[in-house]
Amino acid sequence: GFGEESPHAEGGKSYAVVNKGPESNEAYAKRILGDLAGSGPIMVFNDEGHHAYRPKPPATSEEETRAKEAKDDNREATIWVQGLDRINAASGVGIRRCIDLSATPFYIAGSGHPEGAPFPWIVSDFGLVDAIESGIVKIPRLPVSDATGRPEPKYFRLWAWINEQLKAGDRLPGNAKKPKPEAVWREAEGALRTLASQWVEQFDAMQTLSPNQVRIPPVLIIVCDNTDIAEIFYRFIAGEEIVLAVDLLDDPDEDDEAGDETPKLAKGKGAKTKISFGHGRLFPEYFENRPGLGGRRTLRIDSKLLAEAESEAGGSKQKTAEELRRIVATVGRPGEPGEHIRCVVSVGMLTEGWDANNVTHILGLRAFGSQLLSEQVVGRGLRRMDYTVDPETGLLSEEYVDVYGIPFSVIPFRGNPVDRPLPQPRPKQHVRALPERTGYEIRFPVVEGYAFALKRNIVRADIRAMDMLEIEPEREPTAVFVKRGVQRRPGGGARTRPFRTSGPGGVLRLHPPQPDSLRDRAP
Repeated sequence: GFGEESPHAEGGKSYAVVNKGPESNEAYAKRILGDLAGSGPIMVFNDEGHHAYRPKPPATSEEETRAKEAKDDNREATIWVQGLDRINAASGVGIRRCIDLSATPFYIAGSGHPEGAPFPWIVSDFGLVDAIESGIVKIPRLPVSDATGRPEPKYFRLWAWINEQLKAGDRLPGNAKKPKPEAVWREAEGALRTLASQWVEQFDAMQTLSPNQVRIPPVLIIVCDNTDIAEIFYRFIAGEEIVLAVDLLDDPDEDDEAGDETPKLAKGKGAKTKISFGHGRLFPEYFENRPGLGGRRTLRIDSKLLAEAESEAGGSKQKTAEELRRIVATVGRPGEPGEHIRCVVSVGMLTEGWDANNVTHILGLRAFGSQLLSEQVVGRGLRRMDYTVDPETGLLSEEYVDVYGIPFSVIPFRGNPVDRPLPQPRPKQHVRALPERTGYEIRFPVVEGYAFALKRNIVRADIRAMDMLEIEPEREPTAVFVKRGVQRRPGGGARTRPFRTSGPGGVLRLHPPQPDSLRDRAP
């Protein structure tokens, strides 16, 4: 790595009898740069440059790092910059110029500088607000009011609201500040169902497209406070958990009687563990996991899961992490490992560096103590899915990401009138020429639209078979309003009009649990 090599290291291994002394700048530069070390001064591009800065020593103990997360970032920033200093000081090498690239060029907590202060060496700034106003990223829609009548909507600062409502019995023994994962699910389920219902509408609309049209499935991501909460949410959404099965088979290498292809994670004498697929609690026909790669619709990725995979499967943590990251990196791409993923449950592994462009809904279930963290998480959903210019307007069409639970302080502007439907992205066509026919031109007719008609009424609802759903309007919002966010206009306040995410008449659309015959049916 970029850190200083141990005096006892030789050929990638450490030996007690080896003591080479401190590594010189020239030896360091040759180890890091290889053949490039003899090429003279180099230019360095620091991607995600907010992780490369010189920490300022704290003046008092109160300014010391308050969290391990900040300490790790601080240490990594120090190692990187000190490594560049050594390369710059090495004779015959040096650094001619160093350029930082970052979407969030601000000091983080624990740096010794005021948190959120911009780097003083910024020479060119095209901020998030500018990107939103220019239409080159999605427009974040945030809760601005709801049917409860609260001054601040419940789903805007959801984690703080949950912690205020929890009773003593809802917190872990010995830790009065840490809520039980089951209590977090109970208090956040309303927000999750409201957000997921919007995802379902968008997913169903995508299914109406023709096979020749671009059908990129939307993705819902949930950012949790800790791995225990992530595990509960994953289990309740995916319906999947690891269970211990004792003496299921005389021969542990035989298949189950029912021909179950469930992967076995570990085997022992007379016992083994296996993945149990149950019934998910959140739109199971959309998010529930089932045996086989194609049945994996919900994914969990966090440090605890990686540690479990390492111990249970016997594989290396690096390889397991690479496989999970490969799935996350290819979410929604046909023919790739992440093709069927629709929901991602994470803790702190998706704050940056994830380039999926089909994230349309984000739920935050953790404290967001800084706008830097809020921007990083919201940024996972800002990448556009399409950059085709609308021939009628000459501009890019609007794309949106709905964000609950993240107090993102981007000032909204006037949105669509509430009595008009929200403009939906126009279907995009992928047209490709065969390699052997690249010399031919194919002209396609301009299609104005599609008309759908049902010849007979084949949809019926059995109301009596549905479970009753009780709603307390004073506790659980029956309607949530979001609006698009960019910058406050100079010399005046923000102009806003809400966009409703509830059904007609302010009725919250919560899908009741489906009968088993429907729940078990593939969508």
